[in-house]
Amino acid sequence: MTSICGNEALRELSSPGKSGSFFYLSNDDRYMIKTMKKVEAKALLRMMPAYYNHFRAFENALVTKFYGLHYVKLTGPAKKKLSILIISKVPVALSKIQEADKTNRDLKTDVEALGTQRSKLLNENAELNQLDVAGKVEAELSQTLEGLKAEKDSWAMEKRQF
Repeated sequence: MTSICGNEALRELSSPGKSGSFFYLSNDDRYMIKTMKKVEAKALLRMMPAYYNHFRAFENALVTKFYGLHYVKLTGPAKKKLSILIISKVPVALSKIQEADKTNRDLKTDVEALGTQRSKLLNENAELNQLDVAGKVEAELSQTLEGLKAEKDSWAMEKRQF
């Protein structure tokens, strides 16, 4: 909870969502809080068993994690109940995809730079072990990245079916 609140106020995102909900970020950008209408909260609760089963079946699923749905009773003249959902800001796996994609681009640049030196290395009778290893690493990273993207796409399809 210290990550969410700490000694400072939450940061409000500048524009609310289409539903009129408001979004707040924790100071360390790890958590997001969304205000919800009662009907949205009830729909979310109905989805929870499928959501839970999905996480049990796919431990590395590229899905935003829900940490809690809470009801807060406001004081004052309105005395309104407010539903708030605490979620992870970016799915951990998605940040891994972004990191892998960056690494993949950096590696491609390195391999291209090494590739331009291949003829120079051949002329100097140097060993090509470094180039061969770099090519294998690039292929493995590309395959891993494609697998992560495919999992992300399959979750997006499943999410639309809810």
